[in-house]
Amino acid sequence: MKFLQLDEQGKQDLKNNALFFTGLLVLSVIMASMAHAGTDATFDAWVDQLTEWVEGSLGKGVSIAFVVIGIIMGIASQTLKAVAIGVGCALGLNFTPTVIDGMFTAIL
Repeated sequence: MKFLQLDEQGKQDLKNNALFFTGLLVLSVIMASMAHAGTDATFDAWVDQLTEWVEGSLGKGVSIAFVVIGIIMGIASQTLKAVAIGVGCALGLNFTPTVIDGMFTAIL
């Protein structure tokens, strides 16, 4: 059975793979226990206030400012890159609370 014989490099690779997968197993057990740790309500009022600001008129005003500044910078530098960055920032500002809320309320 020639194919079962390992040289020193093969043995070292096998040990490294076993150590890696053991680490993954330990990490998955730790992360599973930490998944239930999201019941803390210490900063709920602060998070709610920031979410209201971002999703309300302040967030819309800042988004418009991002786009306008992007357009101005795009005209000044004669490239669409600044406009794309302004639009990307505006989209990110508007969709970030929804994405973060989805990440923290996801059921595994």
